[in-house]
Amino acid sequence: MKKLIIVVITLTTILIPLTVNAQETAKDTLIKNVTTTNDGLYKDEYEEGRYIYRGQNPNNYITFNNETAGWRILSIETDGTIKIIKTNSIGEMVFNEPEIDRGTYCDEWEHVGCNAWAKMDYFSSPTKSGTVTKDADINTYLNTTYYDALSRKAKEIILDYNFNIGGTTNDFDMKNINQMIQDEKEYTWEGKVGLIYITDFMKTIIGEKTTWIKEGYSITPNHTISTSQTPAVLMTMFSKYDDIELMYTDHLEDIYPVVNLDPYIKLSGTGTIDDPYTITNPVKVKFETFGDLEKELIYRLETTGKTLEEIKEEINNQIGTEVEQDGKVCTLDSWYLDRELKTKFDEETPINNNLTLFGRWECRETVDVPDTLLQIPRSIITIGCGIIILGIGIVLWIIRKKYKINGGIK
Repeated sequence: MKKLIIVVITLTTILIPLTVNAQETAKDTLIKNVTTTNDGLYKDEYEEGRYIYRGQNPNNYITFNNETAGWRILSIETDGTIKIIKTNSIGEMVFNEPEIDRGTYCDEWEHVGCNAWAKMDYFSSPTKSGTVTKDADINTYLNTTYYDALSRKAKEIILDYNFNIGGTTNDFDMKNINQMIQDEKEYTWEGKVGLIYITDFMKTIIGEKTTWIKEGYSITPNHTISTSQTPAVLMTMFSKYDDIELMYTDHLEDIYPVVNLDPYIKLSGTGTIDDPYTITNPVKVKFETFGDLEKELIYRLETTGKTLEEIKEEINNQIGTEVEQDGKVCTLDSWYLDRELKTKFDEETPINNNLTLFGRWECRETVDVPDTLLQIPRSIITIGCGIIILGIGIVLWIIRKKYKINGGIK
């Protein structure tokens, strides 16, 4: 007897983590103005998929941290993040205070400070190698005191980012830039606030020396060996292209913080100093579920004021309203404001700020059906068996009745 197979569950393939509802990003807005001449946004000819502002005064001003035109867009990274640098120095600082034990990499130059950005078990540059046991003084300041003073909205869109911190040579000839980029990428540091790369500074230049970048410290060390009359010198700053100066790390130099912004921000404005780009922070709703069925979804609202009821269908399509797990059929029930699932979220509440919601799964057991690839809930099996038994009983009753009427089989 052939078996009738009834499909009762549709499984959803899920990618973790998920991001839904695509919209125009800051990158989409900015690359509409890519140019190949004069000041402006150029494709980075050295790194595919990247863009950088070049020239004397490109239209790359941006309002950030409540500072109108207080920052400028340095580059669009390959992952779509927006790298910005502060317009004016936050003051002069030394890269590192000298005479402090910072590991074997720094021993030779302890009287002038050490130009390593972050502590590492092993760090090398074109001239030496060794351990670095302490973060640079500028690093510590920028990622504690300075970062803590930023506005809440600014912090919400600053990403933890992998900054390149490898050391390179001090030959600013563009023919060496590919090697310098690889040198900088040899070591990375993850953090929120850094400084410009030497090679980023070089890429902003048009012609012999035209650049909008001002002199100051860089995050990537640069080394040179000077004449035989003077000792080895450290350089960890970027300077005028036609007048490179060799700076010790204990000299006071200007500090221009650099941060990387969420690629999903939206921009308006033209980027001039009088009409700088302004940022619209995306409202993000994070959906989380638990246990063996743990899933995570980030949904970015195109406009504020939407309710969960309005976007619920799209959310359920991404997470799946029913899934099968370990012999159980689980249905995504309600959304809650707390991880303990005590306070239920009202689905008709307008969403105007970032929000995290926690989902609860309701599960019921399934029963394996022999010789099939499907699992059918026990209730359906029970009902089906009852119907079959009843049907068999009716058939037998009809046969028996006909048998009696016909006086039996002759």
